[in-house]
Amino acid sequence: MKNLKKVLALVLAFACAFTMFAGAAFTDQADISQTEAVDMLSALGVINGYTDGSFKPDATITRAQAAKMIYTIWNGGNDDASAFKWKSVFNDVYSGHWAEGYINFCYTNGIINGTSATTFAPEESVTGTQLAKMLLICMGYQADKSGLEGTGYSQRTNALATQNGLYTDVAASVSAAMPRQYAAQIMYNALKADTVKWSTDIGAYEKVKTTGYIWMDGKNGQNGSWVPSEVNETMGKKCMGLDTREDVMLRSVEKESGRDTYSLNGGEFTRVATDYSDLIGQYVNVMIKDDDTSKVYGVYADEDSSVVASGVVGQLEEDDSNTLKLNGTSYDADTSVSDIDVYLFNTDTEIKIADLFDGVHSNSKAAWNIKLIDTDGDGDINNAVAQPVYAAEVT
Repeated sequence: MKNLKKVLALVLAFACAFTMFAGAAFTDQADISQTEAVDMLSALGVINGYTDGSFKPDATITRAQAAKMIYTIWNGGNDDASAFKWKSVFNDVYSGHWAEGYINFCYTNGIINGTSATTFAPEESVTGTQLAKMLLICMGYQADKSGLEGTGYSQRTNALATQNGLYTDVAASVSAAMPRQYAAQIMYNALKADTVKWSTDIGAYEKVKTTGYIWMDGKNGQNGSWVPSEVNETMGKKCMGLDTREDVMLRSVEKESGRDTYSLNGGEFTRVATDYSDLIGQYVNVMIKDDDTSKVYGVYADEDSSVVASGVVGQLEEDDSNTLKLNGTSYDADTSVSDIDVYLFNTDTEIKIADLFDGVHSNSKAAWNIKLIDTDGDGDINNAVAQPVYAAEVT
């Protein structure tokens, strides 16, 4: 038994090391907490690392850098602003300043203002509130109609930014200089946010509509497919051609042969840069570019889909017909416990949770990892994911 424990420990250590270091984009990748936002915006060319290969996630961004990032988003990933290099209205944005074109573009389009009528302060740090205000303008909000200017603008900006989800997962003070990784998070959130337009008919904002795709289940046992449908236009769609395929049940993530990329759901999405195995069993939203399922720029769990608890099958008990226990804690099932589907990790195999209870403490299933998942946001268990664990003699 001691030798078996050593073997298992070595296997687990190797697996963890592989997971931690596979596909690291920056030399300080381990210091980046907002990896999904940083990875996506780096891939889109919106935010870059440094020449030494680092990202410096806790360094702050300047107002000039923010102008460049906003310009790049607005122009679909193109960062060539040479057409906007004219004499600036700001005395501190001299001819030949590296951000001259970006600042002129953003100022002309009402996205960013100076710190005074004649000063821009390009090297001054930008706050989260200031960055959010720029992005809200890009989303279609008008500064005068939404109170995004003048006395008290910060409170109104923060309220509107929160309402639109721009501060989701931002663990930094938005009133202070914004660290690079959280600036990336705010921009990432903005790309997922809906655009709006002012309606003179109703005297309020309304969501802009566009053509997207929804999943339609097939009939008579046939496979489903993505079909065009009217959906809300996101800023990512408007500016960068990004579409979100929503409510995708993630069943498998496989390493692609000869590549450092992955395919999802047996090839439904390919050339995915990151291993999203942790999301298997959950409904996810997949962000792609130009309707191309081989250009995946983000995969994130649906807001109503989450892991409620995790452990091993040996800790699992059926409390009653509508309740089960994991490691002594009770969880309500969305239906009856017997109807809970269990997806075997990274396969198309699907069993019922009752199959795990059968002799659970005396068979090999006891060591399997299991996650209990809520897919509709009510806190009850809808399904589960089980990951078989196999022991073998190593010579």
